[in-house]
Amino acid sequence: PGPPAPAGTMEGLATVRALGLERAFEKRFARCAEGNSTLFWHSLMLIPWMISRFDGLGSVCVFATAVSLALVRSNSALSGGVALTFIVNWICKLQWAVRQSIEAEQYLTSVERCEHFERIGQELEPERPVGADALLSAAEASEAPAIEFRSVSVRYRPRLPVVVAGLSFAVKPG
Repeated sequence: PGPPAPAGTMEGLATVRALGLERAFEKRFARCAEGNSTLFWHSLMLIPWMISRFDGLGSVCVFATAVSLALVRSNSALSGGVALTFIVNWICKLQWAVRQSIEAEQYLTSVERCEHFERIGQELEPERPVGADALLSAAEASEAPAIEFRSVSVRYRPRLPVVVAGLSFAVKPG
């Protein structure tokens, strides 16, 4: 849910800076990042939930081993101790494996996000910041401020189809 908003903002960053809306976009990005971080909270809550389930499974395994050792009277105390130790050790290793797989999944997701943002081209710094005042003063300084568009084609994003094709018009001063 988080990456589409920053990606769209990065594509229009020159416009955001020209209009002086950096603070508004920073606040919006902070809200998106906070909403996205709630996913990590749920993921972190998954670890204790899974471990508690494996504790229950471990208790059942230890109980079953103890009952089977008690029912088979030919076993020695040494073999019973080894069997119980083995079961407890197995449950500990199972918990460790689950914890590691959950953490690895979290880290790989972070790496995927970093790689995605690394592929986005770096923004070129403007020679000098262009604000609304600079645009107004440039318009006032010209003798006959007019805007003319010739054969303009527009699309929302690079891979989307053209929504305006071959548009030509002029805006006269005044």
